Parts: sequence; C-alpha cells; structure tokens
Amino acid sequence: MEDDERPFNCDIESYISDRIGFYQNTTLNEQGRKLRHFGQIFGDLREEGKIGTEDPAKMGAPEISAFLQYMRNKGIDVATQSKYVQILNNYLVFSDNMIISKMKGSRRFPSPSKKPIKSLSVDEVQRIFDTVQTMKGWAGAQARGIVALAFETLARPSEIRLAQARDLDLTRGRFFVRNPKGKGSYASGQWVDLIRPDVRPLLWQYVDEREIYLAARGMTSEYLFPNVRRPEGYFSSNAFRNKIGSISKLAEVDFSLKDFRSTGTNLFISVDKTLLNAISAQLRHSDIGTTQRFYADIQSGHVADDLGDKWKKTAIHL
Repeated sequence: MEDDERPFNCDIESYISDRIGFYQNTTLNEQGRKLRHFGQIFGDLREEGKIGTEDPAKMGAPEISAFLQYMRNKGIDVATQSKYVQILNNYLVFSDNMIISKMKGSRRFPSPSKKPIKSLSVDEVQRIFDTVQTMKGWAGAQARGIVALAFETLARPSEIRLAQARDLDLTRGRFFVRNPKGKGSYASGQWVDLIRPDVRPLLWQYVDEREIYLAARGMTSEYLFPNVRRPEGYFSSNAFRNKIGSISKLAEVDFSLKDFRSTGTNLFISVDKTLLNAISAQLRHSDIGTTQRFYADIQSGHVADDLGDKWKKTAIHL
C-alpha cells in the first residue's frame, strides 16, 4: 500500500458520525457493520490482485466492477446487491468520489424487479405455531413470543426486534410500536391493538418465561426480546433473521417474519372485504389506497386459486 493510500475503513467512523440525527442509531450501526464487511471484501480483492486500491477516495470503475462481480459470484440476490451498491455509493460520496454515479450513465447496475408479496396459507401458519410450541429452552420461548407478536400486531420485523418490554400491554390488549419505519422523519411511535386472541396465550406464556429466565441469571433488560450475549441488549437484524430461519427449517415452511404482515392482512380481508379500513389502521398505512395496493399485490400470487374452475366456461377442447 502506497504511503498516501488509505484503507477502505478509514472514513467509516466519520461517515457514521456525520449522519447522526438524520437516521436512527440502529440504522447507523447496521450501516457501519456492512461497511466494515465491505472493507474485508475490498481488502481480499486487493490481496488477490483484482483491484488497484481500496481507498474510498480513489476507487474507480475497476474496483466497483470487481465488487459487483464478487456479489454475483457469491449468489447474493439482486435486491441485496442493489442495497449494497447504495450503501457503498453513499460512503464513497462522503469522500467526494462520484464514480458509481458516473458509471450508472453507461453501465447496468443491479436493479431488482418488484418482488411479489408472499402470503402464507392457514395450514402453513398452523405448522409454524405447532413447531414453536415444541421448541425447548430459552430459544423456544423467544420463538413463541416473536411469532405470536408478529401475528397479533402485523408489525414489521425491526419493530418487534427493537421492542421494549414495556411496549407490550397484554392487560389492555395493545402494543406500542416504538421504532416504526420512518421514525424521526415521517413517522412516530404509536399504539396498535392485539388482533389475534387465538395466539395470545403464547404471549402471556412468553412474558412469564422471560421473567423467569432473566431472574435466574440475575439480569434485567429493557428489551422485550433481549440478546443477553450482546452489549447493546438487542438482536442484530442478521441474528434475528437467523432465529426465524431456524423456525422455518424446523417447521418446513419457507417464510420470513415480514410474511406475517401480509398473511394477517390476507386472512382477514379474504374473509370480509369490509375489514379493509380496520386492517389499514393496523398496518399504519397513510391512506386506504396504500392498503388496497398492498392487498392487490398479495392477491397477485393467488390468481389461480381465485379463478378456481371458472376457466371451464371458456374451455378449449383438444
């Protein structure tokens, strides 16, 4: 490395500090982790002779192209690639490096098509709840609490992951969404109702199990789903995602926690379309049109089911 050559990580702390007040601390922490991961990638690419510099102020087209090729070789999905490019671009711009913007004028960057919104069937949801009720230990207790709260509230994964213990009010049947999407810019915390009494016993059970677990270890935590092994006290998004992945594998149902948001919506509205306004309020959408589009996107994955055997009226005879 030349005397004036700087490592990729050289500006991360300054970059994160410059964004304080504009983004949530959890978002900044996550961006910092990703950038440090990028630093490892660029360091490896430099050692392999695939790039000429890892200095964020000096990176050019060869470095960006190598990073894109690395992501493709690793099989990283297009949506994640696009997100990583955005994070990298913001970091390079902080060093007055506009290379990615310049390249976008003549090269094609990862651009994901709109993903269909997934909705689970009742049978799949039942299998998930059957599975978490058989899971043992503290991991099982947290699994029950997490999926029950997701189904009860239709809250986003991050809103559940960062929830505090005081946010769950089982006596009044409500949950305070402390960290909503867009907090600090266009959204603020608010209470939502618990809307699935059928799974509420699992929340009562989790509250008891949480209290016993922490007391036995002489510990306290402000978080509803504490990560006792981490100084911050809460799970990182990756660790939280891995917990759900474990449940998915055991239940043999391919799902992510965010699928409960669309699934709950579909299960209610498919039974009674007049519930659209109520579900819109539960989802905290800004207007009913957003909910209508959301529901339409969910239904796009169930066209064959909706059409049933109506095709027979226009059947082609072979």
